[in-house]
Amino acid sequence: MTGTTNSSLYTGPIDYQDIPSSFISYWTLAIKNLTVNSNSVSLPSGQSSYAAIDTGTTLIGGPAAQVAAVYAQIPNSVAGTGNYESYYLYRALLTPFLLPLC
Repeated sequence: MTGTTNSSLYTGPIDYQDIPSSFISYWTLAIKNLTVNSNSVSLPSGQSSYAAIDTGTTLIGGPAAQVAAVYAQIPNSVAGTGNYESYYLYRALLTPFLLPLC
């Protein structure tokens, strides 16, 4: 790490994580726990729990069961059908915002 941090932009300690050396094309981290609306979502272990960090998109992807568990915690979200199959939608916006990867 070079430089310093700007403590006016965050609160609390910084939790530094190692990026697995076998995943050098993305900033990849193991997700150790996931909570949505105060409810824990069960996660796979090992490489199946890795997530790529991408600040340039609103999409999330992952195993279908875990993605469904996340959206089950979001009020008014629904699984898409037809052209929106494999996406989840938020009914108030009617905008697709998820493509689960299997």
